[in-house]
Amino acid sequence: MEQENKELNNEIEPKQADVVIERHHTPSVRETMPGPGKIFKLIFGLIMVFIYVGMGLWLAGWVDFGFPFQFGLDDTEFEWIKYVVGVALIAYGFFRAYRYLKGDYYSKQD
Repeated sequence: MEQENKELNNEIEPKQADVVIERHHTPSVRETMPGPGKIFKLIFGLIMVFIYVGMGLWLAGWVDFGFPFQFGLDDTEFEWIKYVVGVALIAYGFFRAYRYLKGDYYSKQD
């Protein structure tokens, strides 16, 4: 039985795909340079982190950016909503920053 298996293994020729998989690929400089898509994702991601954190700080009332409008929730029974949404936006902004630093968002190939 063992001899038959050896004969079968000797009869099977390696396919071209098997040879390609075994080769080691060293990426060229062009392949490792960030393309315009990756740079755009980087800039867009950073801008969105600042927007989420800024909107959360502004909505909760901890920072005044000088916007001329208000939400009308001050001194009402629903004032807690702006704090909850503000903290949620800040937390989501920090979460996106963490994911950006960790590399989950922008490590995929274009």
